[in-house]
Amino acid sequence: MKRIAVAAALALGVAGPAALLTSGTTHGQSTDLVRTNDITIDYIAPLNPILNDYEQDDPDYKDAYKKLEANYQAYLGIAERLKKRQFLEEFSQFLAPIKFPVTLRLRTMQCDMSNAFYSRDDVSITLCYEYVKDIEEEAPEKTTPQGITREEAIVGRVVGTMLHEAGHAVSNLLQVPVFAREEDTADQIAGYVMLQFGREVARTLIKGEAYGWNLGSRRYPAFYWDVHSTALQRRQTYLCLAYGKDPEGFKDFVEFNWLPKSRAEGCAAEYKQIDNAFKKTVLPHVDRELMQKVLARKWLRPDDISAR
Repeated sequence: MKRIAVAAALALGVAGPAALLTSGTTHGQSTDLVRTNDITIDYIAPLNPILNDYEQDDPDYKDAYKKLEANYQAYLGIAERLKKRQFLEEFSQFLAPIKFPVTLRLRTMQCDMSNAFYSRDDVSITLCYEYVKDIEEEAPEKTTPQGITREEAIVGRVVGTMLHEAGHAVSNLLQVPVFAREEDTADQIAGYVMLQFGREVARTLIKGEAYGWNLGSRRYPAFYWDVHSTALQRRQTYLCLAYGKDPEGFKDFVEFNWLPKSRAEGCAAEYKQIDNAFKKTVLPHVDRELMQKVLARKWLRPDDISAR
């Protein structure tokens, strides 16, 4: 069965790979969620502006209230659809096999800023409704010249961002030594994990992330003093890891020069370096039995995606 409940998920504009699944099995692959007590889920309702400390009919605040109300309705719709599609439960599948020393909280909420972040204070990864809204609005209406669809741009950016924050969580909770910048390590962990679930999943997620960083390079100035690498450098990180693991599956990005040939030549070595580091630092904390269950699940395929 193609496009399994996808129309509703992508009308939302965001769905992780596992959000596009039915229950049961398909071609010998399980689609059941892998449960773990080490991860908790929370969808926090956005703030209704009527609860603010002002009169909604105050003429001095009338226009501001209208904007707050419009945003509230948008965030409420996103929250309801994320919860209905079990987005956090399904995203947690990427992390379920890892044996964390404490409980990791996954949550969605209104943040009053467009962001997603990992917090050491309460050991949580937060996806802000404002961030989802921005990604929906920035996604291309039509497939780009590089072959990136609207759905890939949304799915890849949201899941990719969550995996980046999960990279911070892994570094912090497993006390993984970091010799370079932690933000670069988080990108490398995210990119590596994206590539472990087959070519179709990898291409969807990597293409979405590449689109986002390419967009960011054109819209925002590069802050060379920032703890993050520049947008184009981050695009190259994801594309190089992908090409290093699967040159046939990502050769198109070399052909249209998003990944220059001069960089592509060393990508196999770059991927091998990350693979070796992951196996030595993270893999010892992985439940192998759970990992096999996760890898046996039916994940996103190209024909699971339908147009709006």
